[in-house]
Amino acid sequence: MNTIPHCSLINLTSAPSSWILDLILHPEQSPEQQNTIPFKIQTKYFNADIHLNHFHYSEHWETEDSEKFNRTEALLLYCEGTKESFAKAEKVWEKMKEFSPPVCLCIIDSTREEVEQEHEISRTGILSWCLNNQFELIECDEEIDECGEIEDKVGKDRILEALKSHTWSNMELIENSKSGAEDEKPKPNLEANMDSFESLFAQLASMKEKSSNLSPADRKLYAEQVAMSFYAAMGSSDDEFDDVNDV
Repeated sequence: MNTIPHCSLINLTSAPSSWILDLILHPEQSPEQQNTIPFKIQTKYFNADIHLNHFHYSEHWETEDSEKFNRTEALLLYCEGTKESFAKAEKVWEKMKEFSPPVCLCIIDSTREEVEQEHEISRTGILSWCLNNQFELIECDEEIDECGEIEDKVGKDRILEALKSHTWSNMELIENSKSGAEDEKPKPNLEANMDSFESLFAQLASMKEKSSNLSPADRKLYAEQVAMSFYAAMGSSDDEFDDVNDV
C-alpha cells in the first residue's frame, strides 16, 4: 500500500488561513475540526489521496520533531509582508528543507515595492527570499494578463493549480481513450495558425520575464506549456506533441 503524501500549510500571519483550506478542500469537508485532513486531488490525468496538515506558527515550532514532516511533498507558507513573518518562514524552512518538498509556495495577500514602515519588507526583498530558497511567490491580488496567449492561473487560483501540476508519489493514472476518428479531426487553418505563431513570438520577452520568478520545477512546466502553444500554433495536435516527447 502506498504511503499517503502530505501537503503542509503553515500560517505565519495574524490572519486566518481558512480561505486557503476552503480553496483546496471539497465544500462538504470541515477543516476546523482537525489539523490533518484527508482529501483527494482529481485531474483528467490522475487521482491522488493526500493528507493536508495545517498549523499556525507558534513559539513552540523550534521544538517540533521535523520527522513528522518527512512525507511533505507540498509546503505552503502563508506569509505577510513583514520582517517578522519572513523570520518565521526562515525558521520553518530550516526545519523542512532537508526533506526537499517538490512544491514550495510562498502565499501573500499583496506586495508593494515602496515600504512605509521599518518592520515591512518590499516586494524585491520577498522575491529575493523566494528565489534563494526556491519558492514560488503567489500574490493573491495578482490579476491574469488578458493579452497573454498562455492561460496560466495566477493569484489564489494558482495554489490549487500548483498542487494539481505536481506528480504525487501515490498518484493513480487515468486511462484516456482517444475520442473521434482521424478523419473527423478539423483541418488546420494555416492563416490563423500563422497569426497565432507570430503573436506568440512577439511575447517571448514577456514570457521569459515571467518565468524568471518561478521555481525550477515550475519553470520547466511553464517552458513545456510555451512549447505546446508554439506547436499548436503550427497546426499540430497535443497527441503529436506527446509522440515527439516519447522519441
